[in-house]
Amino acid sequence: NLRHLHLGGNYFTGQIPPEYGLWQRLEYLAVSGNEIIGTIPPEIGNLTSLRELYIGYYNTYTGGIPPQIGNLTELIRLDAAYCGLSGEIPPEMGKLQKLDTLFLQVNALSGSLTWELGNLKSLKSMDLSNNMLTGEIPTSFGELKNLTLLNLFRNKLHGAIPEFIGDMPALEVVQLWENNFTGNIPVSLGTNGRLTLLDISSNKLTGTLPPYLCSGNHLQTLITLGNFLFGPIPESLGNCESLNRIRMGDNFLNGSIPKGLFGLPKLTQVELQDNYLSGNFPETHTVSVNLGQITLSNNQLSGTLPPTIGNFSSMQKLLLDGNMFSGKIPSQIGRLQ
Repeated sequence: NLRHLHLGGNYFTGQIPPEYGLWQRLEYLAVSGNEIIGTIPPEIGNLTSLRELYIGYYNTYTGGIPPQIGNLTELIRLDAAYCGLSGEIPPEMGKLQKLDTLFLQVNALSGSLTWELGNLKSLKSMDLSNNMLTGEIPTSFGELKNLTLLNLFRNKLHGAIPEFIGDMPALEVVQLWENNFTGNIPVSLGTNGRLTLLDISSNKLTGTLPPYLCSGNHLQTLITLGNFLFGPIPESLGNCESLNRIRMGDNFLNGSIPKGLFGLPKLTQVELQDNYLSGNFPETHTVSVNLGQITLSNNQLSGTLPPTIGNFSSMQKLLLDGNMFSGKIPSQIGRLQ
């Protein structure tokens, strides 16, 4: 009659006993954070009442995810992160229709993103980052209408970021950095009004930045550095009061820095170095009191530095080298204590 078994966060060794598959009524099983080795027993697929399964973190399994995991049709949470899993994600995982959380990050999973994962209509959080996954994002992922978190960073994925990523109604966090994605950023990304974090750095993306990234004023972190993006920075970012960090260095961006950007109340970091930005250093009526870093090195900015530069009371790093600024250095720069 056992319903709940939590053995996590200990120093248990050995394997998960196949006898665990006899607990037909078990709803919660956690063996995470131990020193378990061996294979994940296929008998785990007999736990058809299981709602939560935590098997990752410091355990080191040989082999991969048993296909029998697809029998756990009541499963809501599956966390098998950081535990040495290898091989491909079994297509049987697409049977877990009630799953809302799938964490498989920091493993050695290979092969393509399993098409059947698009059947997980209840899924809210999917983290497959830090693996060796290849191929493109399958079109079936367009059916994941409840997804709020999509982490695919540090893999070997390629192809375009599909347009349907921008149309996901609940999406809040998108981290696709350190892959080989090409093509444009989906133009509708951010239109759902919920986007809080976008990191697509270290890919091979081209085209311009979408105009609606901060719709709804929830965007906190925007990182696009190390791509081939061109065109202007959207003026709408100058009104994005939720913005905390913006890192867009090492691209081909041009045009001027949006008015109001340096006055955003929550902004702490601006990196726009190694682009083709022109115009003046923006003079703002209000100054972000939390802004600690402005990096504008190696652009085509010109004109004089405004005296209001001394108002950035939290400034720790100000890099303006490699531009065409002229005139005197304003004495107010001495107020950057």
